[in-house]
Amino acid sequence: MTVPPGIISSSGEQKYFIDTAGVDQKVFITRTGKGDPLQGYYKSKMAKYPDFTSSNTASWWYSSLKTYSSGYGFHLHQNTPYSEVNGSVGVCSDLASNVSLATDILNLRNLEENTLCLSGRSKEGNQLKLHNKFSLQQAKATQTSLKPWSVSKQPVVVSDATSPGIGTYAGHFIDHNVDTRDGLKAALNELVTLNFLGVTTVGPNICTKEFSSAEACLKWYYISVVSPLAWSVSSSLPHLFAGNDTFRQSVSTVLQFRQTLLPYHYDALYKAHVALEVPLRFLTFDYPTDEKAGLYQSQGQVLFGDAILYTPILKTGEEFRISYLPVGTWCNWVDGSCYKGPTEVKVLGSNSPGSFTFLKGGTAVLTQNSANTTDASRKQKVRLIVVLDESGQANSTRFFDDGDTANNLDTKYYTLVNYRAANNTLSVTLPQRGYRGGIVKMKYERILVYGLRRKVISLTRVEKNEQIRSSSLLSGDTHFYKLIVSDTNVELELGQSFQFKWELRDGSSHG
Repeated sequence: MTVPPGIISSSGEQKYFIDTAGVDQKVFITRTGKGDPLQGYYKSKMAKYPDFTSSNTASWWYSSLKTYSSGYGFHLHQNTPYSEVNGSVGVCSDLASNVSLATDILNLRNLEENTLCLSGRSKEGNQLKLHNKFSLQQAKATQTSLKPWSVSKQPVVVSDATSPGIGTYAGHFIDHNVDTRDGLKAALNELVTLNFLGVTTVGPNICTKEFSSAEACLKWYYISVVSPLAWSVSSSLPHLFAGNDTFRQSVSTVLQFRQTLLPYHYDALYKAHVALEVPLRFLTFDYPTDEKAGLYQSQGQVLFGDAILYTPILKTGEEFRISYLPVGTWCNWVDGSCYKGPTEVKVLGSNSPGSFTFLKGGTAVLTQNSANTTDASRKQKVRLIVVLDESGQANSTRFFDDGDTANNLDTKYYTLVNYRAANNTLSVTLPQRGYRGGIVKMKYERILVYGLRRKVISLTRVEKNEQIRSSSLLSGDTHFYKLIVSDTNVELELGQSFQFKWELRDGSSHG
């Protein structure tokens, strides 16, 4: 449900319950020195704006949301707060005029442009003091209001405007995208910055402007791969899709790749919540002394979660890019080609974002086959990619839940799966087994081990002491090998523990 910034005012015989109740309960921002609500314009109609600093507003907001919606998702639209007239219907007080005069002298944008009078009075002060907190206060009130009736489902709140602290209550869409590489890099920088500020559920509004080409628009879909949120309401998209099979297929490929990362996205957000980890980061955050890391992050390279280095090609017409891999082992998502960093790698352009996605040695990534919805995706088979580091080891714990149940962390309604590789052995254990519903039905489609220094000549499932058929191939054009175990050779469920041990050609215990 889209929630407007202002409440449409009753007019004549046309009465609106939400408005009349709000007036009676004195929940609206008022004019300085007067009790009557300050009014702006929204959708060409007069509107009043809630004072979320007032204790009266909470119960009114709860009853209003429940009256007009039965869902669990809310988009707080244009909550700067936006008004089609500057200041209000009528003249603002001297306070606002003085501030506006000062901004004119400094050649700055009028502070009351398309918003409320700065003299508008809330319980805790005027809009000069509280304007930038409106989105935070509205998001907090909305999230709090949802809890009493969405006891079983996790509510989702997304805000157009943002403020420090809002990440506790709402996600955020970035907007004003432009059809240039600088615009793409600016959007990526904004996503990273918001992650550092604690707004981790964030994403771009894709292709919102009139784009010069389908290729330019496709770059925005690349950005969405590492964003939990993404949407598009662009009028230019139907034109770009019409009669352009190549563009449609390219977008489909990107969205399918993004959907395969669904478990990884949930894992990154879980760790942000419980361990204050930053899901999307600049390279210098993890490699502060690496001078090249700073250079390449300015070209659109970012770290996503604890395992992924994402290096998208953002320039239109560019057929390849040079990606920088910091110290450590890094393996390409698509073919398992591994490289020892620090090094530079030439990455060819491709419709699949996997071609410019690298996995960090020492980690394990759980993915899932894509479907049209997250609910359908969660019923698909999973794929495990284990990437060995220089010592032949890896260790990652991944989070899995149903993505829907409220308070799952408090009730421990989730599962943690630990993947540990050492001494040519992969051990899978479940230290937390709270979510058992769908997870017992999910099966591994494929298990891949990247970064092996030698060819695997035999594979044993330890707990059953049985030989398992597998493939051990060179990874791309590098000297590393990869191990492939498919579901045609062994059936394994996500909710079970197991152990594999492999033997290398020269008998080495170092992977």
